[in-house]
Amino acid sequence: MVEVIEGFLDTFRAFDAHPERGVRLYEEAAKDKLPFSTWIVERALESGAFKMNADGHIRSEDGLDPYEELLRHCNIRTASDEKAGVYCHTMERFFASDQPFSPILFPEFINRTLRAPLVQLDVLDELIANYAPVDGATVRMPYLDIPSPFTGNVQYRQMARVAQGAEIPPTTIREKEQVANLFKYGRSLKITYEALRRIRIDLFSILVSQIALQAGLDKAGSAIDVGINGDGNGNPAINSNLTALDPSTTPGNLTYAAWLAWQLSFYPYDLTTVVGGKNEIIKVLVMTVPGLNAQNVFTLLRPGPVENSIEMPQGLFNRVRMIYLPSMTPGILFGLDKRFGLEQLNEIGGTMTETNKWISHQFNEIVISEVVGHDKILADACRTLNLNA
Repeated sequence: MVEVIEGFLDTFRAFDAHPERGVRLYEEAAKDKLPFSTWIVERALESGAFKMNADGHIRSEDGLDPYEELLRHCNIRTASDEKAGVYCHTMERFFASDQPFSPILFPEFINRTLRAPLVQLDVLDELIANYAPVDGATVRMPYLDIPSPFTGNVQYRQMARVAQGAEIPPTTIREKEQVANLFKYGRSLKITYEALRRIRIDLFSILVSQIALQAGLDKAGSAIDVGINGDGNGNPAINSNLTALDPSTTPGNLTYAAWLAWQLSFYPYDLTTVVGGKNEIIKVLVMTVPGLNAQNVFTLLRPGPVENSIEMPQGLFNRVRMIYLPSMTPGILFGLDKRFGLEQLNEIGGTMTETNKWISHQFNEIVISEVVGHDKILADACRTLNLNA
């Protein structure tokens, strides 16, 4: 097994003499249209040093993924074990390891640190149905050619009964007329060289994670903007006014009947996620829900079957995830079926220029950036509720 691991490491030892040439690894990954972490995994599988487990994870016999194996080989500890009295290294270790290729690992460490908050409960992840890698700043995405509204054009999607010998009606997948634009999100993190040498890796990870959390909120705002206003292909969210859903109420007074009517308007989708500002979220939470009167309480306490029991097998009123986003437009609730609504597009190699700077210099400035865009998958899976109309 040691020999097999050594074969995997040879891919990186080739850059020992000139560590700055390690940027070519990132360029090669981008050329293959792969994130660097995925490129490492593919090289690891080719070497035979790693195998895919039943859970789909790539691990060595010691349970490490390929990148973690490289860190171990360079003797870089990124976490502390307080009970054992073993502490992580400082950031200087990436540039002072006895393995000259260790600086190559630093950009991917930053990338992993940025991705870690997204693995946890995150606002952005509550909105996005699919994450797609793309290799350009503009891309033309496919869509299902069904006229809006979805609920009013059943003939375009139903499995129609077809007479013998008759043509089967088609549903067409086309490319959208307008391209999806990707935009660069970035932040420059300045740090003195002395601080960089002395700061522990685990503390540095916490500080960078805060940037990642804010970046997630910023991208969530961008995704919601596409969800409400459309991606440039004439597909804005369908709006419902509060008083149209419940004529008995007044603007600003959310009723349970209006809430249920809005949920039903998503059919055949489900309302899975709702986003709003502070006042809008509070209106939902303090909304008056029909309660039980004394007669109903006695009926429920009576032995035997309860009469007039209603059960809906379709699950139209599932539990809704509610997201507070301060940047939301006042008076508007945005809802979607997370399974079909929005897609995030990530440009492969979008951090190439910054990566070059990281590897080639022992620096006092770190540029963290990515190129991201959003588009709609199925337009009718996104709707808005205007509480002020």
